[in-house]
Amino acid sequence: MNSEEWFTTFVRMAFVALKRGVLYERDKFLVLVAVHAVVLDRWNVAEACCTTILEHNSGHMIGKYESLRDALKDEGWKTYVRRLQREWPLEKLETALDHPRVQDYGLAELEVEILLTDLIGGPKDD
Repeated sequence: MNSEEWFTTFVRMAFVALKRGVLYERDKFLVLVAVHAVVLDRWNVAEACCTTILEHNSGHMIGKYESLRDALKDEGWKTYVRRLQREWPLEKLETALDHPRVQDYGLAELEVEILLTDLIGGPKDD
């Protein structure tokens, strides 16, 4: 998968976690959304993900950095991101998104930008 596909997949997973009310899981996916948003040069989306995470969990690791740009330079942050990526390999993501309860959310029909609005607020122009 390319970064756009990973980005879309993690947005969908974050949305599922939000709908299920599992905010700590949503936050993990928002970290991965943010990382892929950076690759796609969508810095405003990436920073909004971090803000959303900190609104829910002020003690989250991202809070120790001045910005996501600073976090991306830190080995501890890179290790954390790699751990999250290993926790959610492609096969596990596909299985989760194919689950009948997840299918009930109608994710296939919803645009990623609509899901992002639910996750991090209004449009984030880059």
